[in-house]
Formats: sequence, structure tokens, C-alpha cells
Amino acid sequence: MPDKAIVYLDGADARIFKHLRYKLGSDERVQNAMILTGLLANRVGKTDLTSKRYAQKIKASFAELVGVPFEDFEKMLKGI
Repeated sequence: MPDKAIVYLDGADARIFKHLRYKLGSDERVQNAMILTGLLANRVGKTDLTSKRYAQKIKASFAELVGVPFEDFEKMLKGI
């Protein structure tokens, strides 16, 4: 049985989710983007080589798992 979580979004959070779903095309892509963004947040401020490589791998995963490169996703967020 796959793991799953239920998240309730309202207000601004729901608007952001809906905007990203419209731009990315599916709930799954938005969820993947949120997970990857969370993983990246854990790397903020870390300067060791391992953390930098890990962050690069996460960013590279955006194209496959989210459908857009990380840089394009960042631009989407700025447009909200």
C-alpha cells in the first residue's frame, strides 16, 4: 500500500495550488514540486560539497517529475 497524506489547503495556499495546477497540468506535478522544493529548503545555507551536489540533483529532477526545469518553476512562483 503506497504512503499517502491528506492536506487541506485554504485561502492563499489553495490559490497557489490551483495556479500551479493550471500551469503544470496535474495535481501530481504540483505535489512533486512541493516535495522537491521542501528538499531544497533543507539545503539552504549549507555550503559543503555534498549539499551542493544534492541540491543540483534535486533541481535536475524538476524537469522529469514536475514537467518544467527548476528555473521555470521559480519564475512561476514569482508570478503568483
